[in-house]
Amino acid sequence: RGEGEKNQLQETLRRTETELASLERDLRKMTGLVSEQQKKLNSLQSQASQFISAKQQQEANMADLIAASYRMGREKNIKLLLNQENPEKLNRAIVYADYFNRSQLEALLQYQTLLQEIEQNQLAIREQTDALLANKDALVEKQKQLKNQYQARSTTLANLNKTLQSD
Repeated sequence: RGEGEKNQLQETLRRTETELASLERDLRKMTGLVSEQQKKLNSLQSQASQFISAKQQQEANMADLIAASYRMGREKNIKLLLNQENPEKLNRAIVYADYFNRSQLEALLQYQTLLQEIEQNQLAIREQTDALLANKDALVEKQKQLKNQYQARSTTLANLNKTLQSD
């Protein structure tokens, strides 16, 4: 009876040691994954700060463009055309107005693109944060499992020592 119990305890100990090694390996992988996800999240947050700065700069540029557009609007092309005192001046004013309008359109398109990038960045931050939290929870669970396996190992070792001492 003692030999069978001893063999059973040794087998339980072997299985526990195997499970411990597997859990420790999983724990190392998850720790690395959490670390990588944290780095990615930090990078996304840094990018978000840069986007906010760029947005503020573009908003200031847009305010300048709007003010300039207002000032230009006072001298409509039709008024210049009717005036026709100096055709060269008229042509220059029309070219300038055309250039200015293209510049405004380009600024609006850049601003729209920036807003889309900000939205994508915020979505990526939310997704990365969710994934990070889920993996941190899984990491805590693995740590609990590891602790339980160490306790089971200690119990098995104590029982094995008792069996060996009684022989």
